[in-house]
Amino acid sequence: MLTLTCEDFLARISEFIDGDLDGAWRQAVSDHARDCPHCAVILDTTQRTIRLAGEAQLFALPPEVAERLHARLAAVLAPAAVEASAELAPASLMAPPPPPRPRGWLEGWNWPLAWAVLGAVLIIFGGVSWWQQARIRTLQGWLIDAHCAARYIAAGDMPVSHPRWCLLQPACVASGYGVMTAQGRFWPFNRVGSIRALLMLRASNRQQNFRITVRGEERGPILYVRSLRWAKAKGLISVRLRAPAPSPRLRQAVYMTATAP
Repeated sequence: MLTLTCEDFLARISEFIDGDLDGAWRQAVSDHARDCPHCAVILDTTQRTIRLAGEAQLFALPPEVAERLHARLAAVLAPAAVEASAELAPASLMAPPPPPRPRGWLEGWNWPLAWAVLGAVLIIFGGVSWWQQARIRTLQGWLIDAHCAARYIAAGDMPVSHPRWCLLQPACVASGYGVMTAQGRFWPFNRVGSIRALLMLRASNRQQNFRITVRGEERGPILYVRSLRWAKAKGLISVRLRAPAPSPRLRQAVYMTATAP
């Protein structure tokens, strides 16, 4: 005589209901269902379910029973659905997202606007550079202090024979230096240019006729010196300047202003 456990009973309940078990096994399953109340309930419920499913007529469940059944089915089926989707999903979809890549300092720029700003800056820089170059002067003339230059302008003369000892007088040094061109115009130097001119005078052995070539930037009436050197003995010229010589009345006014106490 066969003695079944609950596990053996559950393993053969389908065959028992379908009538596929032989006499000894069928009797053993029947005896276990009679002796075990839990397995008896399982057998009875399974048979009723199969019988109801096979009938054509459907019965509506009471609302409270339907709600409990749906809640129970959802609680049982939800983990199974998650596991099934995890098994079917590609590994690339289930893998954790990669950490965010740090953004470079060039990312996120508005490149059309950046190029437009760069172009505007280059245009402005080029315009400023052209404007500065347009004010660069290369002049040749005589080195003279501002105090004595007023006297030469008033007389309409050139400081060809102006002596060195006069250029080094305290009053002349204090007035600053400049260049007087062949057109009779005096260009005063900036402070740095005057200092360079004074150093050249002190280092020179010349006693008169201090002809120079100077290159500088025109800022109003002042010439900001960039380079300063003694001119050659011949070929005195004035570049980019074609100013007419001042009238006698203007010379007298300049001289009176310069020599006023």
